[in-house]
Amino acid sequence: MIGLFMTFSGTQVDAGFITSGELKPLFGVLGVIAMFIWILSVGLLINRIPSNPYKFKKGLFILAILLCIIGYSTLHISSVFMDKIPGLGLWTASLIPSTFFGVIYVFYNVSRSLKSLETSREAGFGECLGYALLLFFVPVGVWIIQPKINKISNENIE
Repeated sequence: MIGLFMTFSGTQVDAGFITSGELKPLFGVLGVIAMFIWILSVGLLINRIPSNPYKFKKGLFILAILLCIIGYSTLHISSVFMDKIPGLGLWTASLIPSTFFGVIYVFYNVSRSLKSLETSREAGFGECLGYALLLFFVPVGVWIIQPKINKISNENIE
């Protein structure tokens, strides 16, 4: 617990093999992975429900999730190791377009599929924008979206 506090408080501690400044990107990467794994599980769950009027391509969805995880993880890692790993800045810059595509594809399709499932018809762009924003703001989004996912899941499993 003290290590977490020191990592996020800005206190620099050197344990010999790793510093507290190097732990920040590790926690950032773990947070990114947790967020996109949750979105992946939500997306795959609602996409396989037979009564869902809007289905997206599962393979492209998984690829987009991987692009998001790789892009955001590289961004976290490069924030600390930019001067230590040659070429990392170029690698990070090259990932920006694919990460942007992944984020747009993932958030749009999960939110559109969820809204379509709720309304029992294919939802338009404006209707699903609220869910896309909730997915982007993870803590609040999980708090609001997860009960709806649980309800949809319970209705369609029984």
